[in-house]
Formats: sequence, C-alpha cells, structure tokens
Amino acid sequence: MTIPTNTSVTYNDKDISIREDLDDMLYKISPTETPFIQMAGRGKAENTLHEWLVVELTAASDTNAVVEGDDVDADAANNGVRYSNYCQLSDKVAQISSTNEAVNSAGSLTKMAKQIALKVAELKRDMEKQMLSNKAASAGGASTARRSASFISFIRTNASRGAGGAAAVTGTCSVSVSSTVSSTTSSAVSASAVTSTVSSASASDSSPESPSSPSSSAASSALSRSFSAC
Repeated sequence: MTIPTNTSVTYNDKDISIREDLDDMLYKISPTETPFIQMAGRGKAENTLHEWLVVELTAASDTNAVVEGDDVDADAANNGVRYSNYCQLSDKVAQISSTNEAVNSAGSLTKMAKQIALKVAELKRDMEKQMLSNKAASAGGASTARRSASFISFIRTNASRGAGGAAAVTGTCSVSVSSTVSSTTSSAVSASAVTSTVSSASASDSSPESPSSPSSSAASSALSRSFSAC
C-alpha cells in the first residue's frame, strides 16, 4: 500500500506539533526499607562520645539452698561495665536554581521539596549500611571524620560468621536523623541547599579503638540504646 502524496504522518520530522506523552509520576525503583533502624530503640546523646553502663547477672543456680539460722556471706557485687560509641555525622546535600524550582517538571522532580525527600531516603540507606557493616569506632580529628562503631563489631562471642567470616572490629550504632535547610541567594539565581545530619551514638567498648569482648547479649542491650542528634 502506498501512502498518498502529502499525507502527514507521525514519522514526518516536519510535524513538530505533537505533544510529549510524559507521565507525571515518579517511579522509585530503589529499595528504601531500613529494618534495622526501624527496630532499634531511640535515645539521646549529649556529647560526641556517648557512654552507658551494662550489667550482667551471675549464672542461675539450682543449688541455692541455705541452712535455717545460719550466718550469711555476701555475694559478689554486680558491677557494671561502661560502653561507649562516637557520634558520626553524615550528610546529603541538594541544591537547585530558582529557575529549576519555577519550571513545570514531571513529577515535580526539579522541586527542592522533592529533592529533599529523595536525599533523606538516601541518607537513611547510608545509615542502615553503616550500622550493619563491620566498622570500628574512631574519635576523628580536625581533618578526619568521627565514625561510629557498627553493630556487627559488638558481637564478640556466641557468633557464627561461616567459613570466610572476619572477626569484628568494634562497637555498635543506631541512628536518627535531623535535617536543616539553608538557602543562599545570588543576584541572578537563588539556590537552596538541604543538609541532613546523622548523629550516631551507640555501643563501643570502654576504649572504642581497642575493645574488650562483650557477649552477644551485651550487643543486644546496646541495640536498644540508639541515639539522636549530636
């Protein structure tokens, strides 16, 4: 079949009047679940080094029977062990021009509010990965970032890592997020930036760089002592 002469078809490059068929939706294909963060408890750190005490009971006994009227002897005191972890700061920064904010974009992708939401999701994924990696605590310095010890580094005994598993390096951490928005303006363009700050404080040992060997039960206790902004 031959197309009649001068018939306009969609393949004709000269026909520039056809509108785009662009869906006004964003389809996020990356996983955003953070089950560890969701299960962890929350607490507050008021210093860059957060510390707490852990105490364990003596083993239960099935021979604890005493003679009536006998003198008593004092049992060993239940002394606590001090654990600590450093607060870690992380950020995700979004910056757009005022023109990009003003244009009509599909799914509002060029809007600052949308970019902030996406960056917060990325930040939570970073926190989840940090907490479940094998990371040692570090005090940091003027040119070095502080680092929270990860949860895995807290599990020292009763641990099965398989044939190729590596020993843990130090402490544990859980996190909460605080976000601040700042804006800067130039003569032609106004730019807004969001910085989301993660403060991590949870359990490392009394010396986070060279820990002792807490049991997995101590790690579970530490898990329930997440942290908030430092």
